[in-house]
Amino acid sequence: MPIASVKTAGSARRANRSVNQTAAIQLQPAQIEDARRFLSDHLDPSDLNPSKLAQGGRDKIISSLRQAANSGQIKNAPRNPPDPWLKALYNNTVGLGVLEEFLANPSVEQINVQGPHKIILQVKGIWTEVNDSDMLFKDIKELRMVASNIARRVGKELSKHTNPIVDIRFENPVLRIHINQTRREHGMAMYIRRGRSEPFTTDFLLEAGNFNREVLEVLQGAAKRLIGCVFLGGVGSGKTVMLEKYIDWLPNVPVVVVDDAGDCQPSHPMCAIFDLPETSYNPNKQLSLTLGGMTRAALREGDVLCVAETRGAEEAGILISDAPSMRCVITTAHGESATSGLSRLVSIAQRPPSPYAGTNSANSLRNDLATAFPLVVHINRRGNRRFVNGIYHNLGWNHETDTWNLRPLVVAKVSDESGIEWDIIDDDLNKIKKFVGLDMMQTGRITVYESRNPQKMLTEALRKVDEHKWVEAVHLLSILIKSDPDSEIIRQRLIYSIENTDDHGRILKEAKTEVNRLERLVNQRLWSDARKLIKELPKRPSVYAFVYRLHSGLAQTKKLIDAGYAETTEAMRIIQEGTELFRSQLPWTELRRCLSSLQSLDTVRLSDETKAGVKFTHANLLVELVKRAPQANAQFYRQKLDAFIGKEEARRRLGVMEN
Repeated sequence: MPIASVKTAGSARRANRSVNQTAAIQLQPAQIEDARRFLSDHLDPSDLNPSKLAQGGRDKIISSLRQAANSGQIKNAPRNPPDPWLKALYNNTVGLGVLEEFLANPSVEQINVQGPHKIILQVKGIWTEVNDSDMLFKDIKELRMVASNIARRVGKELSKHTNPIVDIRFENPVLRIHINQTRREHGMAMYIRRGRSEPFTTDFLLEAGNFNREVLEVLQGAAKRLIGCVFLGGVGSGKTVMLEKYIDWLPNVPVVVVDDAGDCQPSHPMCAIFDLPETSYNPNKQLSLTLGGMTRAALREGDVLCVAETRGAEEAGILISDAPSMRCVITTAHGESATSGLSRLVSIAQRPPSPYAGTNSANSLRNDLATAFPLVVHINRRGNRRFVNGIYHNLGWNHETDTWNLRPLVVAKVSDESGIEWDIIDDDLNKIKKFVGLDMMQTGRITVYESRNPQKMLTEALRKVDEHKWVEAVHLLSILIKSDPDSEIIRQRLIYSIENTDDHGRILKEAKTEVNRLERLVNQRLWSDARKLIKELPKRPSVYAFVYRLHSGLAQTKKLIDAGYAETTEAMRIIQEGTELFRSQLPWTELRRCLSSLQSLDTVRLSDETKAGVKFTHANLLVELVKRAPQANAQFYRQKLDAFIGKEEARRRLGVMEN
C-alpha cells in the first residue's frame, strides 16, 4: 500500500479535525483519570498496543468507555454519552491522533516524528516526508498528549525534567517506540518501528538482490556445517533478516535464539526463542531481566546459541567466552566494515560486566572471538537495496599489521553500470573448521569427548592418529593439551596430526609470529606482557605446540620471565612505597628503610622504564633524607646524592644556592 493510499484518509482527518481537537468538549481532569484507571483495570495490556488500536481496536475502547460512563465508573459522566464526548475522552486517554492513520497502513514500516509539523514515513524501504498539513499534528500540545497516552500504557509518565526519555516495546504485533522530550526547537521527537508480520523467504531475498545463487550456496553450506557466524552491517542493512535465514538453513539440531526486540522470526523446526516479556501496563511491575541475563540462561539449552543483536558487554562476553560449550554461535552487530565490526565487538566485550572486563589485554579476547565466529558476513545497503557485501574466513588478529586477518570467500563488486555482482574467491568451507569435522558435529561426539577420562581420551586420540583421522585427532589432542600443556607426548602427536592437515602452513606461520613476539618482549625485558603471552598460548593448542618446537629453550625462557616478573613486581612495590613516603610525614628512618630496600634490588632484569623509575625514586628518597634527617645524617646523604645525580643537579633539586 503506497504512501498515496495513506493520504486518502486525509479527508476523514479534515472532517474529524474539529472533533479530535475537542474544542467544544470540556472534560474534567477527574473524568480522564477515572477513564484511564478503568482501562487499566478492565483491558488486557495487549489491547492497548497502538497497532491494534489503529487497526480496529479503537471501536472496542470507545465501547468500553461508554460502558464505564453508563455504569457510573467515570464521575460526572453524562448518561448515554454522545459520540463526540466519547471520542474526546478516547483522545485524552489512549488516542494517537494522526499516528492511528499511519499505523493502520501495513505498508508503513517506520514513523519518525520530529515535532508536530514534521513526520517522515518509511514505506517498503523508502522514506517519504508527509506534506499534507491535515495529516500532521496541529501543535506541540497535541503531540505531547499523544506521547503521554502511549507512555501511560506501560505505567510511565513523561516529564521534561525527571523522565524526558521513554522506550517502549509492544508485542502481537511487535512495535518499538522511542519518545524524547528534546530541548530543540521542535520540542519532542518520536520514533516508531514496526516488526514484520511474516519472515522473508529465501526466494524473496534472491529476487530482491540480497545475494545470488552462488552466494546462497556458500551461506547454506556454512550453515549446514554449523560454522559460527557474525553478521555485521549498519542500521537497517538487513542483518537480522540474514540471521533468520542462516538459522533456517541449519541442520536439525536444537537452536536457542535470544532476542529482546522481537525482530528475529526464524522458521527452523527445532528453534526455541528466549524473549524479554512484553512491557507491562502495570506501573508496579519491574522489568529486571536483561539481554545478557537471557544469554546466560540460554547456555547449554541447545546445540546452537544465537543472540539476535549483540550490543551490550554482558551478552558479548558470554557469547564469545562460552562459544566452545556450543556447537555453533551466531549473532549480529553493528559495523560499517568487517574489520571495524569485529573491533567494535572486542571493545564492547571488554567493558563490565563482561567476563573479559579488566583483563588489560585484548589478545585473549581476539583469539576467542576468532574461534567463536570463524565466518564473518558483512551486509551493506545501496539506496533501497540490501546485499551481502562480503563473506570472510576469520583467521584472527595479525600482530604484525595490527588488523584482522580475513580470508575473502565472496566479495561484491558495486558499480553504476552493472549494479552489484559477486566474485566467489574461495568456496572451500572445509578450511574454516579448524578442529571439528562435519561428521563429528553431526554425531554430537564433542560433548562426549569432553566429559570422558583424560587417559581414555588420550588412548582414543592415539588410535585416531594411527587411523589417519587427522581432524578428529587434532580435536582430541587440542582438548587434552589445554588441561596438560607440559605433556611432551601430546604436543608431538598434535604437531604430527596438524602436519597432515591443510592448516599446517597457517598454524606454522602463526607460531613463528608468536615466537618473534616473545623474543622481542624478552629482549626488551617486558616481563608482564611476556608472561601474558605465555599464559594465553595454551588456549591456542595448535600454535602452542609449534611454538614449543620452534623455541627450543621455551622452558628456560619461562623461568627467566617468571624471575624478571617477580623482580619487576618487587621494584614497582618499592617505587609505590617510596612515592607514598614522599607525601607522608613519617619519620626519616622510614625513608632510610625504603632506600635500603631499593638499593638491594637486582636491576639487571628490569626494563629500561622500570630502571628509570627506580633511579627517579632513589634520587627522591635521597633528597627527602637530606631535608628530613638530623644534620650529621643529612650530610652523609648529601654526599650520596652528589655522587648519584651530580652536584649541580643536587643543588637544583634541593634549591640550595652555594657560593
